[in-house]
Amino acid sequence: MQLQRKLIGLLGAMMPLAAGVYAQQKPTVTTDVQPLSIQQAIDYALANRNTIKTAKLDELIALARNKEVSGMALPNLSATGSFQDNPVIQKQLIDASNFSDTIPKGTLVPFAFGLKYNALGQVNLQQVLFDPSVMVALQARKTLEELANKNVVKTEIDVKSDVYQSYYQCSLPRRPTSFSVKISPASIRCWGNKRNL
Repeated sequence: MQLQRKLIGLLGAMMPLAAGVYAQQKPTVTTDVQPLSIQQAIDYALANRNTIKTAKLDELIALARNKEVSGMALPNLSATGSFQDNPVIQKQLIDASNFSDTIPKGTLVPFAFGLKYNALGQVNLQQVLFDPSVMVALQARKTLEELANKNVVKTEIDVKSDVYQSYYQCSLPRRPTSFSVKISPASIRCWGNKRNL
């Protein structure tokens, strides 16, 4: 009986270790190589390269800033309003003899200080007539949009160039490397004349 308990306890203690050993094994890597054409490699790089995504986000940020600058030149209209409904109007007791001599002194009369309904509305319209910084920003807006667009195009060209270089470096060892150099007698004479100078 005690031996069984010890074995169960030992197995219970070994289970987490076995799971830990299994977790330390290397994941299986598939060795299926899918050959890509140069165009497929470029399309994959353009879709997944972080520099392209960053350049496109920067372009969107520049466009949003330009819209913000355009919005500064547009009229601004704002409206506010409030409405109050006072179901119970507060009342104060006032000595009525202060207002009339015919009323005996010490006569208190309830007097309401407030309105049953109260509404308030306000509309503001603002227009920038002349602000040099807004004028300069409006003039530079188109140039900044073109600059952001050209930055995206430049980044795409850089990525394509990197893919072309990597692709041809990977495919170069597969091609036979045999070079033949033909030297003409005229080139030998040319080199000989240059050596004599």
